[in-house]
Amino acid sequence: MRLVMRAALALAALGVIASVSGCSSASDPVEPAMSRQLDAAESVVYSVMTDPTTSAPTPEALLDRLSAAAILWDAEEDAPSFSEDEGTPVLYNYQMDAGDKDGAFDLFVASGIDKHHSIPGWFDSRPIRVYTCYRIEVSFEAGTLSDFRRSHDYGEDQLTCPPKLVSALGDGAQYREPWIFDG
Repeated sequence: MRLVMRAALALAALGVIASVSGCSSASDPVEPAMSRQLDAAESVVYSVMTDPTTSAPTPEALLDRLSAAAILWDAEEDAPSFSEDEGTPVLYNYQMDAGDKDGAFDLFVASGIDKHHSIPGWFDSRPIRVYTCYRIEVSFEAGTLSDFRRSHDYGEDQLTCPPKLVSALGDGAQYREPWIFDG
């Protein structure tokens, strides 16, 4: 009986330590407000590619439309400023292959800051902000956009988010898998 009680106490103590230490995995759920902010920022980019009121864009026109909907960032530049109140999409590595038939770009998306993050004097292991990143591959037929798809979220296709962008979010920002925001 004593052994069972000790084991139960030890497991309970480990659970408390894990929750207090802020253990988190990239698939942990996200506060609903931050999730909506990130999803809205992604949707702005996707709407550019699916807008039925405009004709299918050429690679150049697609880049123009995307740069109007998201921050166009060159990795050689300093990181852009991120909104504290809403999600921010950042487009980078826009590439067109030879012949302008297929291309890709990388998308980094961050939520705004969680307004309910921390109560003074309380330890809070929740992220102050969440972010994700992935590649979008585009296909062109006869010089116009015909299809697009997000690359896989795992294995060799999983994208590593640029450290410059991640550090610009500040302490307390946490990565989440792209599929968490599929909705």
